[in-house]
Amino acid sequence: AANFMSGEVSSCVANTLILNVANIGGGGAFSDWKIINGDNFLQIGRIILGKSIEPTLNPEYGDYSIGYVDLTLTKRASDNTKYFNVKPKMRVVNFTLKHLSTAEALSGFLDMQRELGLSGELLFTFSKPEYIGNINMTKDKNHYANTFLCNPAELNPLNCVYVNGWANASKFEEIV
Repeated sequence: AANFMSGEVSSCVANTLILNVANIGGGGAFSDWKIINGDNFLQIGRIILGKSIEPTLNPEYGDYSIGYVDLTLTKRASDNTKYFNVKPKMRVVNFTLKHLSTAEALSGFLDMQRELGLSGELLFTFSKPEYIGNINMTKDKNHYANTFLCNPAELNPLNCVYVNGWANASKFEEIV
């Protein structure tokens, strides 16, 4: 406790931790260190900045689904015993918007496809209209289930279903 250094961890990859030292105490040469989080504080996350698409009309009833895909690999031995290579589970969301305006379709979804392709990241959230712009997690504890960082799973063409009316089916997969 008399010999210490403290600061902010700037990165940690495999067995290498990079610490931006802000304070030191004591003296001497040491090869073994104990890592202590005295403030019980851990900050992990990303800042998401970007364009949002908020269609005027939600998917129609039955045109929205969310669930998990288990990426675990299963093999069977000759005696039919199952062996698992456990992998993470990821959320998958599918929805169809059948009443997009021209601006929502072309400046929203078509631009999103061009900019992201299949590898770009986006923050998907599907919330009740009264929470848009003011999500209250204490009021809607299930909101987290419909909010996650993801990639487009496929790029579907936009369909002009009537004059100035567009439709698009979308599928997103959680980044795990």
